[in-house]
Amino acid sequence: MSIAFYMDENVHRGITNGLRIWDVEVLTVQEDRRTSFKDPIILDRATELDRVLYQFSKITRDLGNRE
Repeated sequence: MSIAFYMDENVHRGITNGLRIWDVEVLTVQEDRRTSFKDPIILDRATELDRVLYQFSKITRDLGNRE
């Protein structure tokens, strides 16, 4: 069983490219023509496509910098 990802527009391209190097199935919101859509719509789309949503935001980044 493989996992297919739906990458949010804020995910660094290097992560997407790295996954593709390892033959992981990845679709970006840009490729799906859903750039700038609100998060609930993106989540619904990932669910519709039966993909795991991979998302990165300032809040996520800041959580990693806590002391």
